[in-house]
Amino acid sequence: MLGMAFGICTVPIGAYFADISEPKERGKLQGVSYCISIGFGFFMILSFQNFIIILPLLIIIAISLIIFNIIYKPTAIPGNISESLASPSFATILRHKNFIYFVISFMLFMIALPFIQIFFEESALIPTEFNAINRYIYYPLLSIFALIGGYLADRGRRLMVLVSFLILGLGFTVWGILEDIAILLPTLIIILIMVSIGNAVTNVTDYIIPSDYSSSNSRGKYIAVFFAATNTGWIISILLKPLIVTLATPIIGLIVTALLLFAISPIILTSEPLEEALAKEVDVKGVYVISEDGRCLFEVSFKDVLIDVDLITSALSAVGSLIKESIHSEKTLKSIDHEDVKILVEYGKYVNSAIIADKETADVRGRLERFLKEFEYNYHDYVSHWTGDVRPFFEAYKLIESYFGVYLTKK
Repeated sequence: MLGMAFGICTVPIGAYFADISEPKERGKLQGVSYCISIGFGFFMILSFQNFIIILPLLIIIAISLIIFNIIYKPTAIPGNISESLASPSFATILRHKNFIYFVISFMLFMIALPFIQIFFEESALIPTEFNAINRYIYYPLLSIFALIGGYLADRGRRLMVLVSFLILGLGFTVWGILEDIAILLPTLIIILIMVSIGNAVTNVTDYIIPSDYSSSNSRGKYIAVFFAATNTGWIISILLKPLIVTLATPIIGLIVTALLLFAISPIILTSEPLEEALAKEVDVKGVYVISEDGRCLFEVSFKDVLIDVDLITSALSAVGSLIKESIHSEKTLKSIDHEDVKILVEYGKYVNSAIIADKETADVRGRLERFLKEFEYNYHDYVSHWTGDVRPFFEAYKLIESYFGVYLTKK
């Protein structure tokens, strides 16, 4: 019954977190959630040993939940209007190459994980003083690194997973090769820190990576496949454990290291999950640079969409002037919302930039702002005294690839 409850709860939790957050917020949200849950479990362990702290513990938990509710205001993120309402089959999901690579990586990690625990739970070489302080180091570090890992994961999931696997592998390479040194207390604490980093990062990313690769109508199945595979890895590890524990400690350390290195290999072959999530989130139709009098200096239309650029730029200039004159507003026109199409505008010192998309997100707005700043910086001499010649801006296509390349093609 516990297994059934855990399995049923695991899938919707990950899907719900993805539904209420944008791709660049998922790591932070998962990091905060994991930090709170681990912290709660740690203090509950302490409270069972000393019932006097139960009341302060409950007060701390209540205050933490209130602060979290104030800081994070979840907003439902609608799916892309171009997405099919039909949920993909499991066969379709299993053909999603990049996703399957990550599934294989985490399955190999889960095979290695129980052997990592052997060092700290069953090794007779562990000093007794280390066992006494183990829990007081590991769980607080796990909570701290969950917050840090969640923040960094929102800048790139793939790198975070690679780094965490490498850190774990390094820790157990030290143990396997330098056993006599590894059993010293300072070295054990360093290895424990590495373990906490690796476990925290993987526990933060194991929800958000399936969510990145899926859409709103398929997240449940993607997360189900992911956790079915990782639990299979755990079962394989349990079956292998009676054979592994009979080996010498250095050999076990090298086996763990080898499994973690094998786990890295599929990740190297795959793409960045965050980029795939961003590509699904917004349908960008084009990016434009416009002079203050409404002329187009530079344009890029995505996906062969035919857009009358001169008409769009003239309309933006006219609508902005009309609003200023009619309601005497000193503010600038930042966007035009036409239900299924939105025009976002950013203003520079000499020129303006606009993007046409199906919706506005913080990521798209931020990319547009940064693109305009770099465009004006790179072409300052031309835009400050523009004569109508667009040839100097041909090289700006490199900037488009840099800032909006993720939206050029749906993966």
